[in-house]
Amino acid sequence: MLTAKSLSGELVQTPVDILASAQTRGSPRIAGHPDLCSFEATVKAAALAYAAAGVTARDIDVVELHDCFSIAEIIDSEDLGLMSRGAGGAWAAEGRTGMGGDVVINPSGGLLSKGHPVGATGVGQIYEIVRQLRGDHPSQVQGARLGMTHNLGGTGVACTVTILGRSA
Repeated sequence: MLTAKSLSGELVQTPVDILASAQTRGSPRIAGHPDLCSFEATVKAAALAYAAAGVTARDIDVVELHDCFSIAEIIDSEDLGLMSRGAGGAWAAEGRTGMGGDVVINPSGGLLSKGHPVGATGVGQIYEIVRQLRGDHPSQVQGARLGMTHNLGGTGVACTVTILGRSA
C-alpha cells in the first residue's frame, strides 16, 4: 500500500516527519487570563505536543515561535517550557536563544522581520523548520534534528504547537 511515509524518500532527499501537532484555545478576553505574562493555550498545546511526540522541551533544537511583539518571544519561550518561568529575558540577553545557544529561537528573524504576515504565519513557520531539518536554511542551526513551531492567535484565543523531526 502506498502511504505518504513510503513515498517520502522518493519525493525528497531529506524527509521531515510531523511528530505532533496540538491546537488549544484560551480566553477571548485579556481580562480572562489569570496571568498576563502567560498564555494558558500555549502551555496546554505545548504539553499535548510534547506528550504526543514523546519528547521534552530539552530535546528541541530550533523553534519558530509567534513573536508578534518584542515581549512575546520571552512569554512564549517560557510557556513552551524552553526555560523556567521568569528566565526568558535573561536567556535572550545572554544569547542562549540565539545561534549557537541552548535552544535557537527564530533564526529566520521571526514574524516581525517578515512584517507579521498574519494569515501565512503557521505555514511560514513550518516552512522555516522544514528547511532547518533538511539542513538547507540560510541561517542553519547545525545538527538540528527536532524543530517546533508555535502560533498564537488573538490575545491567546487559539494556539497551535507542531513538532517536526528529521527522518532517520
